[in-house]
Amino acid sequence: MKRFTRCLVAVFMIATVLLTACTGGTQPAPEQPAAAQPTQPAQAATQPPATEPASKDPVYIGALLPLSEPGAPQAGQLILRGIELGAEYVNTVMGGSVDGRPVEIVVEDDKGTPEVGASGYRRLVQEKGVIGVTGGYHSSVVLAEIEVAKELGAPVVATQASAADITKSGYPQVFRTHLIDPVRAIALVDFAKSQGFQRVAYIADNTDFGVGLAAAVEAEA
Repeated sequence: MKRFTRCLVAVFMIATVLLTACTGGTQPAPEQPAAAQPTQPAQAATQPPATEPASKDPVYIGALLPLSEPGAPQAGQLILRGIELGAEYVNTVMGGSVDGRPVEIVVEDDKGTPEVGASGYRRLVQEKGVIGVTGGYHSSVVLAEIEVAKELGAPVVATQASAADITKSGYPQVFRTHLIDPVRAIALVDFAKSQGFQRVAYIADNTDFGVGLAAAVEAEA
């Protein structure tokens, strides 16, 4: 907006100079070369404001979450609330995204199933036009999702999936905000040792999350 204001002031000053030159009489003034150079002001006057966004259409961001069983809908709802709060903050406090366009969240239910998550990511990117996808609670779902992200290129930001293989993939489109399993295993084992426990049983579900964390705990112990 500051650049737009400066452009507007510049246009006003140029118009004033031109108007004064036109109304100043017919006497020639060859000793005043500034009056004989209308080219640069005319060019500046025709330039559009550089900072005005070309469009106020929303920026679409996908939220891919388990919102029904067999996934964990309670967790999905909590993550979705956080995503919606983030979008509200960007739109109200920050005045929109980097170019002033509002952020709009497009929601897909992955049902906690890898196949549904992979197709949901594809639908968000190819049909809904999102620029990136966040959410991701189940590691198995995110691992399937990132394979499609590698193909289509829209970034994935996993919020709760902790399997180390997600970011170990090295895909440039993949990011995470959660601790990976080996780091969690260190905390668990350190606590057990601090309590003097000699033998610890660890129960895990047969998923990428459960198997990965169990292996990390065993390796750390």
